[in-house]
Amino acid sequence: IEGTVVLGEPRVMRIDGLRMNLVPTGSLLMLYHLDRPGLIGEMGQLLGQGNVNIAEMQVGRDAPRSRALTAVRVDDPVPPELAAQLRRIEGVESLHLVEL
Repeated sequence: IEGTVVLGEPRVMRIDGLRMNLVPTGSLLMLYHLDRPGLIGEMGQLLGQGNVNIAEMQVGRDAPRSRALTAVRVDDPVPPELAAQLRRIEGVESLHLVEL
């Protein structure tokens, strides 16, 4: 993990070599996945159906359609059943719930 401070606020700039620009606070979903069309949309649909609001989202990748990391800050708890549904999206390698 690489970071810096911008205007007095800590920022995560790189995770596992993938570029981000993430303020490390709150409730985060961290998804490693294949960068493919529709994956982010599927994730958003499931979160919306589960009444989980997305506050912020950052996607880091090396190249189009390669391995990517998406960090999603959410305003609401992600129930275990919803996390399991997200893990079943085609192309998702792993999902971690992080509280900062």
